[in-house]
Amino acid sequence: MEWISVNERLPDEFESVLACARLDGDTKYSVGEAFWSRGWSSVRTYDALDDVTHWMPLPPLPDVLQPNQFTEQQNVQKEQL
Repeated sequence: MEWISVNERLPDEFESVLACARLDGDTKYSVGEAFWSRGWSSVRTYDALDDVTHWMPLPPLPDVLQPNQFTEQQNVQKEQL
């Protein structure tokens, strides 16, 4: 996967992506999960993110972390009680 400049295109609205934001001029950057909806926001805190320069789609989950795996394990544990 390649980083995509925000000047080239933006992700679909509310799509979770990795975003690279400039923090202090050109010296410090931060990378984290974010989404776009008339502006960038952190997925973790919903705080607005300023100066996002690039983004990329999230990579697929590893095989050991399939969606709903934790929920399925909880249901099995409840059934055993």
